[in-house]
Amino acid sequence: MMKKILLAGAAAICTLAFASCNNTQTVKDAPIPVIFDTDVGNDIDDVLAMEMLFNYEKEGRIDILGIALNKSNPYTIEYVDAYCRMHGRGDMPLGFAYNGVTPDNGGYTKQTLDTLIDGHKVLTPERTIDSNLPEGYVLIRKLLAEAEDNSVVLIAVGPETNLA
Repeated sequence: MMKKILLAGAAAICTLAFASCNNTQTVKDAPIPVIFDTDVGNDIDDVLAMEMLFNYEKEGRIDILGIALNKSNPYTIEYVDAYCRMHGRGDMPLGFAYNGVTPDNGGYTKQTLDTLIDGHKVLTPERTIDSNLPEGYVLIRKLLAEAEDNSVVLIAVGPETNLA
């Protein structure tokens, strides 16, 4: 099941990457609205996907509408918030699966949040578990309701907790 989910997420990212490689257009297309649903913290694929998405957004190819966290570990909020801030998107809407199926810490979120270089934190979050984020599925529904029909690409990596 997990392999299927990872393959689906990878396929969606590859589709965006392939579509973005088409440089023969003379008229710039509007950015593709994207919602990213992630279980950041278990392995590096989610961070690499976020990095790709932020780079595509900076190029004007996509518009990240929000990020839903389907891993119910509080450090994922801080990690993703800080990562968004690092990319100039401190305003990024975040949702959180408070009762998700994967509450474990994972391999790097807390460790990276605790990392200091020359006495300074590598990542500096402002939002925490106490920030009253909406449930991930509520955020996704809100963002979809605000968008034009059939206009949003939803990329899901990890358990489909928010989609269920």
